[in-house]
Amino acid sequence: MNLTVEVHQLFARRDIGRQVKRLAPLAAREITYTVPGRLAEVRIVVTGPKALPGLIVEAETVLLDGEPSRSHASRELRETRQLARTAQARAVPTPEGGAVIVVNAMEHRTTHEVAVTLVHELTHAAQFTRRGVLERIVRDRHDAYGLRRQRPREAREHLRQVEAEEREAYEAEYLADRIA
Repeated sequence: MNLTVEVHQLFARRDIGRQVKRLAPLAAREITYTVPGRLAEVRIVVTGPKALPGLIVEAETVLLDGEPSRSHASRELRETRQLARTAQARAVPTPEGGAVIVVNAMEHRTTHEVAVTLVHELTHAAQFTRRGVLERIVRDRHDAYGLRRQRPREAREHLRQVEAEEREAYEAEYLADRIA
């Protein structure tokens, strides 16, 4: 498990960056013992709400085989900007089997909130290493960026799996009490 923490274009709330650096190894240790799957290379980027959408779209385009059309890429950026207004963090898989976790520092007030977010997103990072998950996410991103269409059945299966993975991540949030 390789865990790196970076601060990107964060001019206020530097304390959140320090808290993430302190809590991330503790959360990763708890996740490796309790969640099925393994934590491969995880990069955590702490940033503000303005830089969050660009980092998410950049991490997602690394997954794509080809270059997305400009209209699809700008639509995804718009949708990600709307999401970034209230999102605390987002985990995006990498082609090598790792994950990039982008944390919005402005949405966190306490150390416990940071711990809960880290546990939740590291749970997703562990889920990315399970069999078939990365391929399913890549298929969905290809559809979102207009590279390859996804069958409706595959889209429904993806949504069902995302809901199940979210439930699992919410259930694992009790681990934050151990590290905060």
